[in-house]
Amino acid sequence: MGGSGQPVGAGAVGRASRLNGLSQTNREQYKTMDTLIMFLLLLLAALGWFWFNSLRALEIARDTGKRICSGAGVQFLDDTVAGTGLSLTRNSSGRRVLRRTYRFEFSETGDTRLEGRLAMLGDKVESVTMEPYQILTGPAACHH
Repeated sequence: MGGSGQPVGAGAVGRASRLNGLSQTNREQYKTMDTLIMFLLLLLAALGWFWFNSLRALEIARDTGKRICSGAGVQFLDDTVAGTGLSLTRNSSGRRVLRRTYRFEFSETGDTRLEGRLAMLGDKVESVTMEPYQILTGPAACHH
């Protein structure tokens, strides 16, 4: 027995018998509402996927920007990247993926702000470019 005193599964049977007692117009309205609810649930799921996928891509871009700057001997400023573009494109195997572009700032001395750009295809880094900067050696490089 279910919580309402009906046998388990009786809800579906009860609903079917209620639908059978309705006019054709009302049955079509129920079907339309069911379809609309299903569409809205799928839309919500797609938005949730996009949100979490975007957060993951942003984290990968930030970590890559930090690693590239560290390897180049420059400061990765503000510990962040900013999204600048989003498009649908094909990767090298022909599969459609999101192409995201980000910008970040770095400094070779701590006194300047230079711009770097990073492009991702899906969750893979496609390219990283950085504005030209001075390569410092000796005591002047100790601002890091």
